[in-house]
Amino acid sequence: MFEVFLFVNPIGIRCYESECEIMAAIDQTSRKAIYHFVPLANMVGIRADMRRRGLSHTNLMQFNEISNATFSALHDYHALKLSVGNKKARRYLLLLQAEINTHQAHYTQALKRSLIQQLDVNFVQFTTARQSRFIEQSMQKDVDLAQKFKVINTPTTVIFDCDHDESGIIFEGCVPREELEAILTDHQSIVETNSLHLL
Repeated sequence: MFEVFLFVNPIGIRCYESECEIMAAIDQTSRKAIYHFVPLANMVGIRADMRRRGLSHTNLMQFNEISNATFSALHDYHALKLSVGNKKARRYLLLLQAEINTHQAHYTQALKRSLIQQLDVNFVQFTTARQSRFIEQSMQKDVDLAQKFKVINTPTTVIFDCDHDESGIIFEGCVPREELEAILTDHQSIVETNSLHLL
């Protein structure tokens, strides 16, 4: 069995692409694989995402807009995770990223409400959960996990092969689907893959 941790910027353009590749690769493998989205928001990730979008992080207005959207999306994710579970929280993140990165939508209250309704989540329940003191604890657990794996940049993928002494590998940046499929199909590919390093 494989366990996959994907550390992402909640609205990051490359993170969305990486998530889609990983889910597609997991669907193709015959071995059991479970995955965890671990959204992170920090200045390093926000500046990197702005560069990827061709935006200048020295433009204070743009930086504030992207930064506010990133941290708000992170809070949304954890509110949903706490109130309705991981599955709908991940679905929300993917829907939000698709709107922002594919359809060039802006993060707004109207967009958030629309996505919450698509997930068939009570918006009042979501808003109540978003004000919970447990949100900060949930976010801190993800920060602690990132520190444990020494993750700084997003996207970063960590893959453990639990059937082989829980050997693990880490990859910064987008992982090509073919490489992911090879890793998830054949344990030897972990040893042979040059672009990954062992944990």
